[in-house]
Amino acid sequence: MLIGLEASARRQAIIASIWSVLSWAILVTSWFVNPDGSPSAPWPVIGAIALVIPAIVLLILPLGKVADRLVRHLRPEPPTQQFENLVTEIAIALVEPVESIQTHRCPVPNIAMLPCSNREIVIATTGALEQLSRHEIQALVAAQFAGMRNRWCRMATRAEIMWWAIPWYWPIGLLGFLVDRPVASFVAFISVFFHVFMPRKTEQAEVVSSSWPAFCRFY
Repeated sequence: MLIGLEASARRQAIIASIWSVLSWAILVTSWFVNPDGSPSAPWPVIGAIALVIPAIVLLILPLGKVADRLVRHLRPEPPTQQFENLVTEIAIALVEPVESIQTHRCPVPNIAMLPCSNREIVIATTGALEQLSRHEIQALVAAQFAGMRNRWCRMATRAEIMWWAIPWYWPIGLLGFLVDRPVASFVAFISVFFHVFMPRKTEQAEVVSSSWPAFCRFY
């Protein structure tokens, strides 16, 4: 069962990564298309560049820096004694240092770990503490510790971060109008539309990735 779960996690992480890389590759490709529709470089060269750039981002995206930025926008509350004890027990058992244990007021049940640059923060929403049993919370906290040490989980997390970044295509689209790249502008605006109204394929990887990316959507 564990071998099958690991294989499933790896498969979902790869699918999420491919989806995110291709989404960004389409945008990169559009910047090499002239206003008349002709390419500004040979298509094989454009394709290689379009795939390499987002692939590099996927591999080197600093999760610690992203977590640091997210923490600055969160407003924590003191954790309940039960939750603090539960996290501390797991951290001691796994020999994992925890800098801070927090709760945040949100009705959506969620538990996350933020792997900041110089510390790790375990966070639970009030919805999770109110709706989940002790064993469910314990399992989710343990999964967070495991996820941040698994390379496939980290890759899936980076892939999902890249997917959220698609709304930033909007200012990129405006820039395309200014520099006479109408194709890039059109692709950017259409991508934002699909991101908002189409199912998010990368969320299929949430079962294998750390859930802190999903957590930040609530704030």
